[in-house]
Amino acid sequence: MKLSCSSYRLKKRTALNALTQESYQDGYQEGALLRFVDGDDWGVADLCPKPEFGDSDWQTEIKQRGLLFLRATELAIEDLLARKNKKSLISDKKIPSNYLITDVFSTDLNQPQFVGKSVKIKCGSQVSELLARLNAVSLDVRLRLDFNNTLNAQQFEMFLKGLSSAAKNRIEYIEDPVAISEAWKDWNQAVPLAYDFQSLPYREDWATFLIIKPSRQSVPLSKAGTVILTSAMEHPVGFAHALRTAQSLAQRDSGFLTLDLYEDIGFGRYFVHDENLVGFSSEALSDYGIGMSQQLNQLTWVDV
Repeated sequence: MKLSCSSYRLKKRTALNALTQESYQDGYQEGALLRFVDGDDWGVADLCPKPEFGDSDWQTEIKQRGLLFLRATELAIEDLLARKNKKSLISDKKIPSNYLITDVFSTDLNQPQFVGKSVKIKCGSQVSELLARLNAVSLDVRLRLDFNNTLNAQQFEMFLKGLSSAAKNRIEYIEDPVAISEAWKDWNQAVPLAYDFQSLPYREDWATFLIIKPSRQSVPLSKAGTVILTSAMEHPVGFAHALRTAQSLAQRDSGFLTLDLYEDIGFGRYFVHDENLVGFSSEALSDYGIGMSQQLNQLTWVDV
């Protein structure tokens, strides 16, 4: 079986999280698509590292056969086998997803479209300003707050104390408020916490929810009831693998309203979304594997 890759640079339309605000002038997400070829058959997956969270660059991942490379290999082989057997890995099921807000200070949270829906907010360390915005919400909105570990314990305690009872009741979970520690256990009793990028293993008593990005990691089926499936803000190929995983495993609103975070590079036509519902287009559904063959065949592939 032969391996080749096609590198990419996705142009960001906005900063993606609190940790990329300062580096946003860069404006790009770099990564590589992997393609495994077996005779006339092939399959693809995405290798999209996040240096801001401690990942190595994609070149190092390939060279060292790192965890992201191994996960991409699993997904590419699944795609290859499906194409070989002329089967599709995707369906016409639409996945309910949380709305995504990357700049809460320029967004009206009291919009009718948010009523009864989950809204994920990318938060930073501006605690007082954030409290003012959240405490002013008057509609029935389910809030998912993601701090990307930008707070310290004192700041998070201040944040929790500053929440009105109404605002606290609207919080579905708070994701990665601070670096994980035993303090999470007590905080998780006050408000549901969600575990994503952390240095210590997940513990159910420390966090109510577990965030899984299927393009980066497999889904622990034993914890399916507490798992939130999301994109990794990756290339559309990685997004497709994550979305098709959610089509079969998601039990809660997922996090897939992220395609417009980057400028379209020709893959946008393979997806559809209606308000907070995300799925695959008829063009993608008419193909094998994860689809997108026409666009993938136009890329330049280099042997690894």
